[in-house]
Amino acid sequence: MKVRSAILTEMSGKIGGAVASQARGGIQYFRKLVTPSNPRSDLQTFLRSAVASASSAWKNELNDSQRDQWWDAAEGSQSGKSLYCRVNNARLYALNAGRYFAQTDAAAITRLDSPPTDFSTSLTAPTLVLDQSSHNLQVTALNNADPYIAYSDDGAGGTGLLFVYVSHPQTSSRRARQHPYELVCTMRCGPVGTFVDHFNVDLTPLGFTLVTGRVAYVKVQAQHPSGGLSVAQEQRITIQA
Repeated sequence: MKVRSAILTEMSGKIGGAVASQARGGIQYFRKLVTPSNPRSDLQTFLRSAVASASSAWKNELNDSQRDQWWDAAEGSQSGKSLYCRVNNARLYALNAGRYFAQTDAAAITRLDSPPTDFSTSLTAPTLVLDQSSHNLQVTALNNADPYIAYSDDGAGGTGLLFVYVSHPQTSSRRARQHPYELVCTMRCGPVGTFVDHFNVDLTPLGFTLVTGRVAYVKVQAQHPSGGLSVAQEQRITIQA
């Protein structure tokens, strides 16, 4: 534990069950020491595996020419590797997480080792409802005319993917999103069977606790078979009774 000056102008470290912290404006205080939990849930395990797989493929399976293509496609301060992983993490996650809608034909969700020719398009905002009584997220009014959702025979996999992310609920008084997004559903788009413009996601086994009146943020994003990601649609949802 480090403390400078008799009036505690600088504190750092921990002592006993307390740790020194600093609030906005430089105000220093002690708070209870909390060890972050690491429950190693199935969701966390699948996602970590997908990130590791994409990173390993970049290093060990792509050749220099392929890596150069991703570097050429990256923009600004983004690296070729980060762009490659952004495109592939969710696809590999969907492939390995067998509990998701995407598994009608898991083999069709393939890793993409060449950058997409088109990286972005708009996505019509669906209707989203968080229901405390059924403890689920209701997604309706998906637009099958959206280019990344519509069925396509070209490109890797033949159909697009729809990703749904949810943040854990927070009090409505907090105007900004407090918690990170978690990927809760991956859905294959296009008529492998028939296009579905609505579905429910049961949030109970995913560790979410819905409380009426609280708010959560939901993000919906689509990915073209060639790998391009749509502009994400984000909504702040008040949880219904």
